[in-house]
Amino acid sequence: MLRVQAGDLAAFELLIERFQTMLHGLAISMLLRPEDAEEATQGAFLKLRSRNGQTYPVVVPSTGFAVLGQ
Repeated sequence: MLRVQAGDLAAFELLIERFQTMLHGLAISMLLRPEDAEEATQGAFLKLRSRNGQTYPVVVPSTGFAVLGQ
């Protein structure tokens, strides 16, 4: 997490790879609709990224996951 907070893109991608499935599963169990769960999962990672003041988009090819931001 310290590397993510320091703006390390590779560390952020690793964080997504490790926790995306678990977070998405939790979101589905709470929200019931896959579309809502996907949006919530992306939103959670976006909040982590934006806390660092970074504006780069992140796409993790191994998962197909994207955090695009603004």
